Amino acid sequence: MSFDEAAETLAQTLGRKIVYVRCDREEARQSMLDSAVSENACELLLEMYEAVEAGRLRPIEPRSSRTTTPTTLPSLRGR
Repeated sequence: MSFDEAAETLAQTLGRKIVYVRCDREEARQSMLDSAVSENACELLLEMYEAVEAGRLRPIEPRSSRTTTPTTLPSLRGR
């Protein structure tokens, strides 16, 4: 599921407009700092986000019925 698809699913579920907006590193950093995330935690989170985007952070085990729950975003409606 793409970020746009997730935003659309959430919009339908919540009955209001939700749009995915990608922000750059400095915008994300400032948003976290404004939300009282420590400087150290902020830098570590940004490093993790960048590793995911670059494909450097991957699961040790592949997805399987043992490592993955069957929950999908649309199935969360009504919870």
